[in-house]
Amino acid sequence: YRTHKKGGNDEKFLRPLDEDYLRDFDKGSGNNIKVVAFDPCLQDAEDFVRRYKDRYVLSIAHSACDYDTATEVMELGALHVTHLYNAMNDFDKRSPGIVGAFLDKPECYAEIICDGIHIHPSVLRAMFRLCPDRMVAVSDSMSATGLADGTYSLGGQKVYVKDFKAVLADGTIAGSATNLFSMMKKLIEYGVWSLKLLWQQSP
Repeated sequence: YRTHKKGGNDEKFLRPLDEDYLRDFDKGSGNNIKVVAFDPCLQDAEDFVRRYKDRYVLSIAHSACDYDTATEVMELGALHVTHLYNAMNDFDKRSPGIVGAFLDKPECYAEIICDGIHIHPSVLRAMFRLCPDRMVAVSDSMSATGLADGTYSLGGQKVYVKDFKAVLADGTIAGSATNLFSMMKKLIEYGVWSLKLLWQQSP
């Protein structure tokens, strides 16, 4: 399996939908896997959602799928999105993609990285204004979090960190070097917290 929306992941670790692998992995974890991220463009994705929607939180992730494909798996029970706006097609006026499908599906929640690097503060404000109770702030932090600028590793790949921005050699963002507490502070700095308060107090 190959995708140009792999983000900072090493392509050799990308897998097709392998249910035997998933069951073995879950068993090895003590049946503690809660969220399974997948690309709706994968073969048998719809059947996968039907079979596992009641066992795991199924999350759309790292995909170039279009609006219709994303909407279809959401209707089947994939009601979560990993890292909204990142490693997916842009939210375009004629091709709204995963972001548009999420906005049209009120039962769906979306993780969003709030470090001000992955997503512009204006977009963060817009999303928390549009659907504040469906935004799930996440850090996506990697091993450099809390440490000084320098060279680190992510899945065997070198990651270069400077001013909290973590990138591969080709400039691809590779996770975050900001923790979740710092991201919540960023949201307050960007005015998102006050936006939420205003929304809660509105008639």
